Amino acid sequence: MRKSHAGRNRIAAFLFAAGALFAASATLADPAAPALRIEEIVKNGARVTSEPGATLRALDGTVLRRGLQEGAALPGDVQAVVPAGVRIRVGAADIGTVTLEGATAAFHYTGSYQSVATLSPGRVEIDDRSDRFRFFGPGFELVGHAAAYAVDIAAGSATVSRSRGTVTALLLGPTAFVRRVDLLTEANPAISYDMSAQTTAKMTAAEDAAAAASGAANGEYNFGMRLYWGDGMPADAVRAMRYFQSAAAARFPEAENAIGYVDVYGPAVMQDTAHASRWLLLAAAGGSAAAEDTLGDMYNYGHGVVQSYADAIHWYQLSAAEGDADAENDVGLLYYFGHTSYFGEATPQYAEAMRWFRIAAAQGNGDAENDVGYAYEHGHGVPQDNAEALYWYRLAAAQGVAAAAAGIKRIESMKPQ
Repeated sequence: MRKSHAGRNRIAAFLFAAGALFAASATLADPAAPALRIEEIVKNGARVTSEPGATLRALDGTVLRRGLQEGAALPGDVQAVVPAGVRIRVGAADIGTVTLEGATAAFHYTGSYQSVATLSPGRVEIDDRSDRFRFFGPGFELVGHAAAYAVDIAAGSATVSRSRGTVTALLLGPTAFVRRVDLLTEANPAISYDMSAQTTAKMTAAEDAAAAASGAANGEYNFGMRLYWGDGMPADAVRAMRYFQSAAAARFPEAENAIGYVDVYGPAVMQDTAHASRWLLLAAAGGSAAAEDTLGDMYNYGHGVVQSYADAIHWYQLSAAEGDADAENDVGLLYYFGHTSYFGEATPQYAEAMRWFRIAAAQGNGDAENDVGYAYEHGHGVPQDNAEALYWYRLAAAQGVAAAAAGIKRIESMKPQ
């Protein structure tokens, strides 16, 4: 669900998720990451033992080393930059493998699983043998649940297919115009999109209405989302809530989260913050990272509960451990402002805040991009650098973050006329 608080607009959930992926640990205790290693390098169709054109970078873009060798280990938080014509397979015995071909991807280990964020177009194949990878791309998110995958695509063209435990995504361009949600199942193993630059592909209201009429919980949830946001039809929060409640009766976690969200952030006449935590706790128990993030907000701001930073960080950390970018950014903000109730520190911890901002920004989170820009503008945790601040502000402003647009105006007003 989309929410607004403290002047910040944020996406709190993957709106059409098929379900939650992973159980999270109670803390981010930073256990040793699984041993990710370079398993294979293929260049122009021939296997080689090294590739000097590939680059290993930190999440902030800093070059860690140039050239990758078969058998080399990867850190837990890293970017692998693979040039065109080169295919590199990265694997871990207890997780599976990720194959990159002419692409850049960020690997991030949270303590419960690896997330892989594609940062440039290219071929990416994930063999997720134990449900321990989550995959993000430029406007692309793939979330697995049991035998199905929900795919949210906003790229010029893409092909997504699955075969048993393997999911292959071929992103052919970065233009963010295609947006559609489908389920990949054994009966529907592949989806291909080839859209012109100015075309938006989307499930029609009639398709969503038919899915809801069939009694399928995910169909009821999707149609409820259309009604709530007025997507292709007049907005009607009351009708939307009926669909959310019907889907929640089947224990669909994102519908439970939607009810809790409306109880906190919905129209004033529908708000019931005392009721919200019950639904959000149910959704969180079902694995909804968005619900955990919203519970963190409730405790952070005292919405319907006794304000508690300790409880806020507990829920944010659970959500961040599942790769929720909003929650990762929220953890960064807690460090940034240095509230004593979280970490026993009375002063801001800018360096740690920046680490979390960058992790969230690697997933394309607009608020995190803005926060990175703000830190550069003010020299908080990094050397003051207006050019770097403008870079991050522009990324965030392109996603409609108003604070980033204001940051751009602020810096550009300082330039000599």
